[in-house]
Amino acid sequence: MKPIPIFFFAFANEEGRFLELLKQESSAVYNALYPVEEQGRLLIAREESLSSDELFLAFRRYKDRMFIFHFAGHAGSDVLGLEDLEANASHVADLLAEQKDSLKLVFLNGCATLNQVARLQELGIKAVIATSRPVEDDKAQFFAEEFYKNLATGNFTLKESFLQAKTAVAIKHQQPANLFRGIVKPRPQSSEFAWGLYAAADADLNWKITDPFLPVGELRK
Repeated sequence: MKPIPIFFFAFANEEGRFLELLKQESSAVYNALYPVEEQGRLLIAREESLSSDELFLAFRRYKDRMFIFHFAGHAGSDVLGLEDLEANASHVADLLAEQKDSLKLVFLNGCATLNQVARLQELGIKAVIATSRPVEDDKAQFFAEEFYKNLATGNFTLKESFLQAKTAVAIKHQQPANLFRGIVKPRPQSSEFAWGLYAAADADLNWKITDPFLPVGELRK
């Protein structure tokens, strides 16, 4: 009997570089997925002030149960900005690798996280959403919200949810903003779409949230 899957959402702000929309992102993805949780198909776990100790705790607590790992906050090519420190991305990848048998997706919703993908895939993570350049706080929040709204309907696959969210950002957010999710000051922006879905050859991008999970009632039995 397999335990019910966990969707783990980790949010981290740094003192002096506060991202106003992290709280809104947390609420939006929770509200999008809540009806699926109510059906007993998954559990949503959120940490809105992620420190290194809380990161370690989550990986101990949810071992072999984590379906999605979502990070939102300041980031860079080789770091994730936690509440108490800038975590080496390679070391975080080592933690994620312990969950590789259950993980469907790692979503790194901060600035310029593309360089972290190769290490994650090397360690066996099948699918990663990452960014090729600095991203604005409002676009990052909106993209995540749209992605999980699409996924939660059960009508869209993982890949389709990504593509729908990409189109929504292109339509809704055409003007640049001033607040970015980067560790370093961003350079002038290109027109390239920041987010990419990077998948191994055997990744299940056709997975839908309606695919069989173990119901809560069965787990309790």
